[in-house]
Amino acid sequence: MRKRLMLVLCLILCVGMLAACSGGNQNERFDVITTQAAQNYNNTVTTEAPTIAQDKQGESLVDELINFDDGTYDPAAEEDEGEPPLSGSVFDNTYAPIVEQSTPTVAPTVNSQYAGASPVVIDPIDKPTPTPLPPITFTYQTYNASKLHLTFEAPAGWIVDDTSADTYILTQPANEAVPEYTSVMTVRVTTVGSQYDSNDLAKEVKQMLETIGASGNFSSFSKSLTAERSLLGKNGVYANYTAVTTSGAEAAGRVHATCIDQTLYTVHITYPRGYRDTYVDQVYDKFRSTVQITQ
Repeated sequence: MRKRLMLVLCLILCVGMLAACSGGNQNERFDVITTQAAQNYNNTVTTEAPTIAQDKQGESLVDELINFDDGTYDPAAEEDEGEPPLSGSVFDNTYAPIVEQSTPTVAPTVNSQYAGASPVVIDPIDKPTPTPLPPITFTYQTYNASKLHLTFEAPAGWIVDDTSADTYILTQPANEAVPEYTSVMTVRVTTVGSQYDSNDLAKEVKQMLETIGASGNFSSFSKSLTAERSLLGKNGVYANYTAVTTSGAEAAGRVHATCIDQTLYTVHITYPRGYRDTYVDQVYDKFRSTVQITQ
């Protein structure tokens, strides 16, 4: 009897629990996604993360050339105290700047944790230090360019070529010259039809530079603006250049001209670019301070 009562009570409890569960869920409703809503959901606009840099259509990967002529170069400053940098303002926009072959620029490495912020280029901490060039010193002797009616001092022992009636050439001996490039100084005296003023001298210097650049010795050639400076005690005009030879050596030089009594005097000195200060201070300046006209 007792077992039957327990069974009946269990059945009643089970029926009550089922009824409660059925009553609690009868009002619950679920949203039905219609076809139109599904399409709208799938068409949600996504925004792509901005890229750090993007090449323009047709843009070259080589470094952009610098416009050298920004109008700030003051010829009166005299650049003898240091080489006018290629990235400075000394270069004339009427001349083509040196264009060297370069490989495509590789995108810089950026810390990923700063995505979306300004990119921070990671440079190596230890960069290679250029090997300093060994110093060069000169002793001097007096050279008598009798055909040109000139005398001047220049480094002793340079090889003389005076076979031409209007040109005197000094070449640094091979055992003293920098292996990559031999220094040469060329002095020329010619008669002209009129007395040259500064404008005429500037044209002459530019023409000399054009001739040097077109000589076939250089794969690239860049000329400076002209500036006024005295030579033989008279008003003169000069200009500088930098170049790369066909063999890959870096060269530099200076051209200087003056006119006295309808006689044009020019000097052209060329030297390894890495020794620019040495040759300008110790060879060109020595010539300029000692050159004299003889009878």
